Formats: sequence, C-alpha cells, structure tokens
Amino acid sequence: MHTITYIRRGVQILSLTFLFYGATLLHLKPTEIKWYAMQENSRQATELLYGNPTWTQPFQTFLPARSCRFAGTHGTFRGCLMFFFSDILTWRPPLGVVLPSLALVVVLMVMLARFWCGWICPLGFMSELLYEARKYLGLKRIRFSAPLRNLLKAVGWGLTFIILFSAWFISWSAVAWSIKKPLYLAVCQMCPSKLITPALTGFPIMINLTFPGASTTLLVSLFVVLVASTLLYFSGFILKRAWCKICPLGVILSFFNQGAFLSKEKDLIRCTKCAVCASACPMETSTVYEEKTKKYVNHSQCIHCYRCVDLCPEKKCLTVKFLGLPLFKS
Repeated sequence: MHTITYIRRGVQILSLTFLFYGATLLHLKPTEIKWYAMQENSRQATELLYGNPTWTQPFQTFLPARSCRFAGTHGTFRGCLMFFFSDILTWRPPLGVVLPSLALVVVLMVMLARFWCGWICPLGFMSELLYEARKYLGLKRIRFSAPLRNLLKAVGWGLTFIILFSAWFISWSAVAWSIKKPLYLAVCQMCPSKLITPALTGFPIMINLTFPGASTTLLVSLFVVLVASTLLYFSGFILKRAWCKICPLGVILSFFNQGAFLSKEKDLIRCTKCAVCASACPMETSTVYEEKTKKYVNHSQCIHCYRCVDLCPEKKCLTVKFLGLPLFKS
C-alpha cells in the first residue's frame, strides 16, 4: 500500500463513520422538517410537517455520495444525490426551497466530480474492502471484458433514466395510485444501500411486496432489481468495484469529471508504457495508459482513487492538481 492509498483509506474510514454514525457520535439531534408523503385516502401527495426521529437527520441537505437515508437515527445527512433529484422531480417544490441544497451539490460536483466515489462514498469503500479480502484469501482476480464493461455502462445509463423518469412520471396527477405508490423513490428501492446500510446501523430493513392498492407487478419488479444490484455489489469480492460500474449516482457525477477542479496530467515523455496504471485502475479504464497526445487524462469513469499515480514507477510522470496546484505526484 502506498502513500496516497494510506491517506485515502483514512478519509474513507472517517467518511463512513461520519455519514452513517455522525448523529449518534456527535450527539446531534434530528430537526423538524417538511416531509412529503403519499396519502392513500386522497391518492395524491400531501405535504406534512412533523418531527419523525426515524426519518430525519441533523443536516437536512444532500451529498453526492451514499449518505443513505436508511442510516436512520444514526445518519448525519438527509440522503444521497439521486434521492435529492428524485424528490425534486416528484414534488416540484418551489425553487427557494431546494436552492440551498441544489447550490451545494452543484458546487461539490463541479469541484470534485467522481472524487466523491473514490474517497467519500461508503459503498465504494466497502466494495474495496471486499476485494481486499479476496487477495488475503488468495483467490484469483476476475476482470471484466471490454464488451461487458460497455454493457454495464449502458445498464448504468438505463438505471439512471428509469429512476429520473419514474420520479417525474408519478408527479402527474393522472397517474393511478397503484403505479404511483410503488414507484415512489424508486432509486432507494433498487439500491443495494437499502439492505447494506440498515445492516450496519441497526435500522430495520423495509421490504413490503403487498402494499394495499399498489401494483404487485411493479413491487416485485423493483425487488428483483434490488436483489440483482445487491448481488452485483457483492460480486465485488472478485470483480473490482462491480456496482460502481452501473451506479446511477456515478453516472451523474461522470458528467463533471472532465471539467472538475481536479485534474490528472501525464508527462508523455516520461511514460514508458509499462501498463501499471491500466492494471491498477479499479474501474478498469485504460485512458491513462493509452493516451499518447494529450497531457490531461481525466476520464468519465475515473473515481480519482489515484492508484495509477501511487503505483506509477516513473517519477513525476503522473500529477494530480487542484485548480492548477499539485497535490500528488508519481
């Protein structure tokens, strides 16, 4: 393990602890907020104001990482970026209500892009721990083939579209309650964090396939996707960051990777084409290795773990900069 990886592991441990247990460890109290709820009697959305310690977190904002709402009373933030976008599309709240959180997440995405995936996200960190366990057990690594990586990328785009479209679709008053109810916060119903986070924080895992008046077909379909995504996540035991290759949150953040304040530069003259960077990349991208003409080697799927920089044998061949200032060098 090299210097950058040591630093990153420390940040990941602190991030998981703060996101999942911060409210308890820091003795932070939940705040009373406005919650929107699906009311079966009216078959429409109703705005409620109440304090619910099971569902409220001290900081009523969102992060571009898995700050999962299923951390319950232990959690520090209200939810992840996809939960936030889904809420906006479903409820269409006034701009003044969402502007503070929206401004925060946009600034964080522009500044760091998928750095959130590689350094902050608890699911990403635990996926890496799964993979480390494989190495200690002496099991052989399995790599995704190029066609399979392309397929997973397409699946990630498809999941992102389904999540955002369903959130917008159920905002229509004409949509039947039987469809509206199971599709509410579909992002949570299909995310492995719904099972993993409660298991870590002691929050009850909530799965119900028999909601009165709800479409059983939709409920079962979402449950099947949840099981499939969870199995894909745990396949990270032998496949590097398997879930991260389809994560909808990562898909959104990938738009910002090329223009983020963070940049990764390659000295084309110093590079000896040893391919260490391609082998080290947890997302199995080969952009750093293959680039022959441009010094900037940011890639949409790069999670800024900087394993390529850590392991590069050529001095100053790779450099990480923030707003032009060097942070790490090989």
